[in-house]
Amino acid sequence: MLSHGNADDFASTFVWYARAGDLEEYVTSLTFLLQEDRWRALGAKGYGYVLNTHEYEDVLGQHIAATTALWERGIADRGRQSVV
Repeated sequence: MLSHGNADDFASTFVWYARAGDLEEYVTSLTFLLQEDRWRALGAKGYGYVLNTHEYEDVLGQHIAATTALWERGIADRGRQSVV
């Protein structure tokens, strides 16, 4: 992957990043990736990260934990308000 977006440093860490609008950098970066099949190793690295970080069960578990914590905090906050 060659990207001009670099949210959370994903592209610069796991694939390859070229600044938006910099055609020379884009061409240089693409050439680098195509030489010696570098794109395969970087792509596999990025795929592994996404697979581990965004795996369905893990993400769902994190969502449920966050929702539960907010729910419990909301109940606790309401209890304190009724006492005041």
